Amino acid sequence: TWPLMCLGAVGVISVVANLCPSLVESLVAAALEGNHAAGSQYHRKVHDLAEGIGRFGPNPLPIKTAMAIAGLIEEEFRLPLCPLDSQARAGIECVLRRHEILEPKTV
Repeated sequence: TWPLMCLGAVGVISVVANLCPSLVESLVAAALEGNHAAGSQYHRKVHDLAEGIGRFGPNPLPIKTAMAIAGLIEEEFRLPLCPLDSQARAGIECVLRRHEILEPKTV
């Protein structure tokens, strides 16, 4: 999103915005305002989040799983999609905690 908006794009169709709408909204606003310092920071956060959850399986499984973990949707999959294994799910949960989408675990 950020690199294209720096080249003149004026918006985004974003999958990850379903998980963190205010973060993506802030990124787009910074880009439209020409605020490169803030935009770069938001870009790193959005990019790291998307890359972090995306490595746990083929699209759209990681984003659907992340949204379910965050309580935004039911964790339902229709064939040919199937749930991610418990290790991938735990990895996504860790990414969500690191990005403060979920509260940190307390012991």
